[in-house]
Amino acid sequence: MKSILIVDDVAEIRRLVRICTLHRYEVSEAATAEEGLFVLAKKRPDLVILDIALPGAMDGLDFLARLRSNPDFGATRVLMLSGRGVQGETLGLPVDAYFTKPFSPLELIDCIDGLLQDSFPTTLQKSLP
Repeated sequence: MKSILIVDDVAEIRRLVRICTLHRYEVSEAATAEEGLFVLAKKRPDLVILDIALPGAMDGLDFLARLRSNPDFGATRVLMLSGRGVQGETLGLPVDAYFTKPFSPLELIDCIDGLLQDSFPTTLQKSLP
């Protein structure tokens, strides 16, 4: 079974993603980047759903930089979920998809399903008005 790590400090977002992916993927959660790095190393997920604004010494961009600098996670897909109005390419960071909050749960699950298929193109961005 494919696995997902959700790194978001908002419990409702983590719960929404967990409900949307119920019985389809193994889901792990983290509320901080530091906790996320621990879970990442332990669980080695296929997909990380990552918020930019996180509490603590590290934010989502720091987490992403560490993930991408580690060759053990080169195949790990990243879906950035953020309330910030910037796109993944604008940030100059390697993300496979980008959703701004608020987002459509149905579109999010379609994107997750696509990202977890080997044939899915990289550097997709999705933002709702």
